Amino acid sequence: MEPDKVYLAKPGLQEVNVYNWGTDSIPVYVIKSGIGQQNVQLKIEVDPTLLHKYNRTLSEPYELLGDQVYSLVSTTVKMNADDYRASFSFLLNTEALATALAAGKKLALPCRVYVVGASIEKADEPVMETLLVPNLKEPYIRFDFPGIQENTVQVKADQTDGFWIYSKVSTNYTISNQLPFEVVVDEDFVHQYNEENGTNLVPMPASAVDMSSTDWFIPAKGTVRQIACKLLANRLVKPDGSPAYGEYWMPLRLASVAANKINPNAEIQIFRIEYTEN
Repeated sequence: MEPDKVYLAKPGLQEVNVYNWGTDSIPVYVIKSGIGQQNVQLKIEVDPTLLHKYNRTLSEPYELLGDQVYSLVSTTVKMNADDYRASFSFLLNTEALATALAAGKKLALPCRVYVVGASIEKADEPVMETLLVPNLKEPYIRFDFPGIQENTVQVKADQTDGFWIYSKVSTNYTISNQLPFEVVVDEDFVHQYNEENGTNLVPMPASAVDMSSTDWFIPAKGTVRQIACKLLANRLVKPDGSPAYGEYWMPLRLASVAANKINPNAEIQIFRIEYTEN
């Protein structure tokens, strides 16, 4: 059987998503393979000389991420004989990272992992090195299909029990706990659109939409939630009580979220509803 050996799970250059919520972390995983009979002590260092190695092959060179942006939870880690994976962790101050990236620089953390002593065989040097490139993202919730929907939804007067309309809301990150959010029918959006574009679109009355739930949330450990609302066609009536047939715009808006932000470019989904006789 092969003797124990250690190596990085992801060596080389890797972009890592970091979310702008104050403090985030970047893990560096080490794998131990082999027959599993040896302990090992590992050490990680930020090695600026690795930048020169990578920059020789890149058209846009990286600069060293300043030490005011990050800290190491621990520079050493011990793997017992039966361990197959361990990790180091960099903690990043995302506000400081945002400031550093605002200057337009490409920043990276060049890291090298060492075996302390000669307790175990290390892999070849390239797989003990990594260049971590933080990719700063805002933590958002959004509609999966924002904007004006291409297909018109056909609703007929004989659908007296209502007509269900479905949508999906998602986050660009995985959450640890439930994330409640609120969706509303935004009639004012249509009025504003008409004013700005010289149109005469008819907004779907919020009173004609049953949102079916006021307790929507992204589930823990998840990123997506399907939502549903019921269009109550029998509430689309003229002042004289006759059916108000015609085309309506129904904008759904993400009105609030319990934590982090709503993507301003994906906060509204507009359904075009055509209400007709049977």
